[in-house]
Amino acid sequence: MISNIESKARLSVAISLGWGVGELLSLKPSFIKEVLKTVDSDGFVAFDYKRKKTGARIRGILNPCAVHDLTLFLKGFPETE
Repeated sequence: MISNIESKARLSVAISLGWGVGELLSLKPSFIKEVLKTVDSDGFVAFDYKRKKTGARIRGILNPCAVHDLTLFLKGFPETE
């Protein structure tokens, strides 16, 4: 399969988090950039988030593949949202 880095990042994040589409779409690049600053020694990132629809707290865990793909994708992403 041939794909661009954006598609690869979206897919690896969706698989890593296992969240619904609404929560995935509500993630802002500025939030993800801050989250990526907290990568642990094993390459994982964990963070708290609130569901857009219900306001319920959910825990996000990005695996090393998702962290890698997001880092590459966000390098070319403009600073403004």
